Amino acid sequence: MIFIDLAGKHPPKEWLDRAEAASVELMAIDDPEERKKFIEAHAQIWRDLAEWLKEMSHRKCWYSEAKETFSYWHVDHFRPKNKVKDLNGNEAQGYWWLAFDWYNYRLAGSAGNVPKSTYFPLRAGCHRASSPADDVADEEPCLLDPARLSDTALLSFDDEGKICPADPDGPWNKERAETTIKVLNLNYGDLVSARKILWEKCNRKINRVLNLMKELQEMRSATKKAQVEEILIGLRKMVSQTEPFSSVAVTCVQSQGISWLSKAIIGQRI
Repeated sequence: MIFIDLAGKHPPKEWLDRAEAASVELMAIDDPEERKKFIEAHAQIWRDLAEWLKEMSHRKCWYSEAKETFSYWHVDHFRPKNKVKDLNGNEAQGYWWLAFDWYNYRLAGSAGNVPKSTYFPLRAGCHRASSPADDVADEEPCLLDPARLSDTALLSFDDEGKICPADPDGPWNKERAETTIKVLNLNYGDLVSARKILWEKCNRKINRVLNLMKELQEMRSATKKAQVEEILIGLRKMVSQTEPFSSVAVTCVQSQGISWLSKAIIGQRI
């Protein structure tokens, strides 16, 4: 999951004007079925924002960080617009008033967004917003949100390419991570394979750097020093936010537990 900083960002004014006009009309509709028809009839509004959302994430899925493996793009309503479902299958009214609110949009690959569908479970005992008068900020969603930095930090990876909770000893954090992984299908086979390949590539580069550095302790070599620099630059590219699965590369580097290595690579992350 990649962190998308929405602070200070705004879609094009022409789009905002269209979305605002649609929202004004929507708010005037009292009948739930008529609201649903209106929302679906104006689906092109959020679809037209897809390209802008892609630019926000370097054309990566916000949930999976994939460019190709998860590349059939959907504009996901983080809080579902028509109806919501908890983990037990119980349904409630959706967040219809957020249908044209771009802050509620997340760019998602179909392999994750299709199973997510209308799932939006909340923490046990938490009140669910049911109208524009309710503040959704008071909710405690089970699903991690790529637009929240603290949420993206709750996911990690292993050397087999599987995504896992980063805080296994924190019960609520662990529950949120596990729920997100399950609902969004984040251990989908092709994703796991792609992550494993990247981890192994990253690990080979790290081992090569460490071996070269060991050799340089014994004997000076301009050639080997140049090789170290070249590999480190390659690793910096792998952890760059522009690259697919960059969080996997970051985790691989951090797993070595070598301070200078992390500083050289992750400390220069761009």
